[in-house]
Amino acid sequence: MEEKTILIIEDEPTINRIISKYFLKEGYTVLSALDGLKGLDLFHNNQVDLVCLDIMLPKVNGWEVSKSIRETSNTPIILMSALSEEEDILRGFSLKVDDYITKPFKPSVLMAKIKSIFKRIDIERQYNAIEGTFDIDGINFELATFEKSDALKELLTHDELTGVCNRRYLDFYIENLIQQSKDFNLDFGLLFVDIDYFKNVNDTYGHGVGDVVLKELSEIILHSIRNNDLIGRWGGEEFLVVIQVEEIKHLRIIAEKLRSIVSEYSFDKDNNNIHVTISIGGTMCVQGESRESLIKRADDYMYNSKNTGRDKLTIK
Repeated sequence: MEEKTILIIEDEPTINRIISKYFLKEGYTVLSALDGLKGLDLFHNNQVDLVCLDIMLPKVNGWEVSKSIRETSNTPIILMSALSEEEDILRGFSLKVDDYITKPFKPSVLMAKIKSIFKRIDIERQYNAIEGTFDIDGINFELATFEKSDALKELLTHDELTGVCNRRYLDFYIENLIQQSKDFNLDFGLLFVDIDYFKNVNDTYGHGVGDVVLKELSEIILHSIRNNDLIGRWGGEEFLVVIQVEEIKHLRIIAEKLRSIVSEYSFDKDNNNIHVTISIGGTMCVQGESRESLIKRADDYMYNSKNTGRDKLTIK
């Protein structure tokens, strides 16, 4: 295993010591701090691969530590806290933390989350180092000899219009995440998002304005989820959002946040203030199910939202 360094910032000495010993047994290098100020000092003066961070800390609290780290780094952060209210969950998302775990917890569960994050990073590296021959729209490309290989990699993994992940990468990512859920006993949810009456936008303002709406909506969702979550364009005005949460109530909180933000947003193009809404279907992955069944269930719930009024959620 590539040696990685984990920074633990936890003010309860016993918890800090237990977690540190567990990580050391797993082969990680461990740094630890009992307050936020010392934690930030360790972070900025060492090569840290992941931060496990309590929220209620002396000197500098966990929220401020997260904010400070995010100003200069995308290093993964896992929040460890007894706080589990809706506002705390949403605040964590706004600070772009990667995951959270509610106290009390078993060190093995925290370790599973850490391994999942490192696995996600490995998957991203696999795609960055992608090689071989690929068929795109009937044209074969040899990546090793293609003079614009970076552009081709982008084409293979990202939607050309919106810049978020494309359907090809969504399939790959969800398939890997299902395997991780089996290996590490971790949970995740899927949101199927569709723009309501999008045809009316194109018919009224033109496809150029419709493209602006698609781009900006993608950015809204991207900036409203954590680093460890993923948005991709499924097709047309449909998007999938993969959210790593343990409980369906948390998935519902996140979906409602996205619905509310979009409904209040004004898409400004050529002096036109355009408002759209979204219908969302959401569900948790069931152990042992296929990618196809998971996506279909979320899709079915999205259509239920549309058929019962639009601008709403169906989360089951």
